[in-house]
Amino acid sequence: MFEYTKEIQFSDCDPAGIMFYGRLFYLMHDGYELLLKKLGIWKEVFQNEKYAFPIKHTDADYSMPLRAGQEYTIQIRTAAQSQYSYTIAYQIFTKDEGLLCVTANTVHVCIDKARFKKETVPGELAAAFIKL
Repeated sequence: MFEYTKEIQFSDCDPAGIMFYGRLFYLMHDGYELLLKKLGIWKEVFQNEKYAFPIKHTDADYSMPLRAGQEYTIQIRTAAQSQYSYTIAYQIFTKDEGLLCVTANTVHVCIDKARFKKETVPGELAAAFIKL
């Protein structure tokens, strides 16, 4: 599992100071990039000449709103892996109380860029995600 802390900015929120739901996906993607850097596979995912890893599904469930000016702990892990895809799971907790606010998932499919067809996730990437 990978974990980091993030403060929600007012620019991510509606006038009431609650994070706009669409901004959650920016927050998740930032965490995904941090995770890939930690695993040492950022270039293999984002600068790969042969493969791309677009999201084919995402979901999110809120149990509490995310508020401007508050810090949150974001935990990221691999939730599932198949021959052609991997699922990244996110949990967001209040930093001080540890209350669960959001659970979310992104499913990434490996595609061959030239054919735009699904392809087997390369071994080095699959191995890196197993470590989580």
